[in-house]
This record gives sequence, structure tokens and C-alpha cells, in this order.
Amino acid sequence: MDMKNIIFFILFLFTYSFSFSQAQIPNSSFENWSEVNGCYELDNWYSFNILSAQYPQMGTLRSTDAYDGNYSLRLVSSPIDIPDYNLYDTLALAILGSLSLVDGPHDGDSYTDRPNYCSFYFKYYPSTLAPEIIDTAYFFIKFDKQGNNIGYAHWFYAGTEVNTWTKVTLSMHYYNNETPDSAFVNFTSSLNGFVKSHYSMGNVHFLNAIGNELRVDKLELLNQVALPEEAENINEISIYPNPCKEDLNLIFNNNNPENLIYSIYDVTGKRIKGDVVRDTKISTRDLNSGFYILELTKNGYSVRQKFIVK
Repeated sequence: MDMKNIIFFILFLFTYSFSFSQAQIPNSSFENWSEVNGCYELDNWYSFNILSAQYPQMGTLRSTDAYDGNYSLRLVSSPIDIPDYNLYDTLALAILGSLSLVDGPHDGDSYTDRPNYCSFYFKYYPSTLAPEIIDTAYFFIKFDKQGNNIGYAHWFYAGTEVNTWTKVTLSMHYYNNETPDSAFVNFTSSLNGFVKSHYSMGNVHFLNAIGNELRVDKLELLNQVALPEEAENINEISIYPNPCKEDLNLIFNNNNPENLIYSIYDVTGKRIKGDVVRDTKISTRDLNSGFYILELTKNGYSVRQKFIVK
């Protein structure tokens, strides 16, 4: 290959990789940490470590148990007291943005791409301090344009221990065709909690488990044209009737997926029930009337659909 062709080939590779590269959330590999206000904090993100008396045993922590690179994000639920806001809760969280002791939190960061999917790896350890409580870990990402939400994805997990790195891939849901100007991301080890707040008419009581633990690594935003076969299979599952009364029926537009797991959550994010999908029906006879979320999971890929029980 002569010099002219070599230069052309190098330029082609550069242009190709640049054109198809996907903008990522700052420090989404969870590798960079710094000391802030006496706490070791994840760069470009903030936590409530400074408000936790249990830090550094609990809270938002750096872990050397990593799927990729040297470190991962470790969230261990801890009691949080914010007397000035009359707010008391139990959680550990990492929020994209910054926290000032003077100006308070500043959520989100600039972002001007439009990914189709997001993925990350997780481990989960239910609390051994309060094993009778079923807690819920949570991930949320949304995209805004001039202060208006234009897209999102979210994920819940509650229940049994997950002690190996497990991949989650989520489809982004957009309300329109606009490109965002900012992104907001949140991981938390406890979605529910004991909350006392002046924003509510009274006290809101949701039991949380001190010590509930979520580990996360390698958050990525993806612009894939198509999902892998496992994800395509579960993306093409429909449900009926909706609202339902006794049973929720599954329609498999593709082959009936093997190793398909379902979970049902109430509106607070609490996991009500779940099991392996054994046929085309999921019984809802033991559920009270109301709104629910059905999550279908296979090999780390998951989709969620809302449904109503009459």
C-alpha cells in the first residue's frame, strides 16, 4: 500500500469512528473520585455522604470490585437527616451534577446527543440488617430540551441477591424528535423510605432497609441500529387485556423466549411478585385494584409496561 492510500485509509478510519461514536455521561465508568467536604466523592456526581453519620461504612462509596477498569460505584443505604428541610430518609444515591453547601444541589449536565439505548452492569445485595424488608434499587435517566423532558429510561430491582456482574440494557423512550441539551441521571440503593417532609401533607412511611446495597459499573449510552436477539424477543411481547381482572395474557410476536422472568411493581416501586414465565398467562387475582408495572427480563435485558388491575 503506497503512502497516499495509507493516509486515505487512516482518514477513513478516523472519520468512521468519529461519525459513529456515542457521547457518554461524564465519569460514567465510575473511575474518577476526589475528596470533597471530608468525603470521597465521585467526580461529576454528588451524594448525601456529608449528611450520613454512617459514612464511610455506608453511603456512596468507591469499590475495587469492578466489572471494567479499577473501580465501581457502591451504594449502601444509610439513614439521612436533613433537619433544615424536615426530611429524614434511608438511602444511598449518586446523582449526576454537583452539590454546594451554600447553593444546594445542581442536577444534570449538558448533553446533545440522542441515544437509542443505555446499559450498565450491576450487583445487588439485600440488607442483612433488616432481612424482613424488601427494598428496591432504582436507576433513572432523562433528557431535557430547554427545561422540558423529551425522553427517559428507568429500571427497578428488588428481591434476591445478584452476586455476579449482570448487564441491563434499556430502550430510551422519547416523546418527540428533538435533540436534548441536558441529561439527568440517578442511581439509588433504596427507592422507598421513611420520609418526613414539609412538602407532604403528613408523614409518609415506607420501610427501607439500612444496608441495602447496589453496585454499578460501566454505564453506557448506545446508538445501536438494533438490539441483540434476546432484547428483540422481549421487546416484541404484548399484553392484554389492559385493564385486566384475573389474568394478564402475554402475546409473543416472536418465538416464546426461554428463561424469561417477570416482576410486578406497585406505583411506589415496590416489587409485589415475580417468577419465571411458564406459559402465556400471569395471574393478577391476588393484586388489589390499581396501577402496576410489569417488568420482563432475559439475560440482562428488560422491558417494562404499565397495566391496570380492575
